[in-house]
Parts: sequence; structure tokens; C-alpha cells
Amino acid sequence: MRGKLALVPIFIVLVRQTMSCEKARLLVVDDKQLIRASISHLLAEIGYSVRSAQDGFSALHELREEIPDILLSDLNMPGMC
Repeated sequence: MRGKLALVPIFIVLVRQTMSCEKARLLVVDDKQLIRASISHLLAEIGYSVRSAQDGFSALHELREEIPDILLSDLNMPGMC
């Protein structure tokens, strides 16, 4: 878990560089609630519109509602193999 959260500052810099003119819409997908909530909170605090999903199936539902500008997803989630 610590390794994933260490990547958040790098991700924030990338988002700021690519989406500096407007408020980016992000979708954060992770099965671990603490990671999902932490990343979502940090990005929302700096002004991004953030939605989250706990697994790939929930993410598909969110994608049907609205396509995000950026999708940040864990690649190793239960039931996704």
C-alpha cells in the first residue's frame, strides 16, 4: 500500500500538466478502500472532480454514467483476471 501512495505526488504533477486549463474529471478504481479514499481526497482537495469505484464492474457502471478525462486504476484486483 505504501508504494501506491508514494506515486500520488507524481500523478498529481502529471494531471496538473495535462489538464491545467480546466477541471479534470477523474475516476479512481481500487479495491482497497483506504487507497481509493486517500487518492480521491487528495485530488479533490486540489480541485479535480473525482469519482471512485471499488472494482472493475463498478468502474464500468461509472463509465456508463460519464466518461472521465483520466482513469486511475489498480491493475491487481480480485475477480478481474
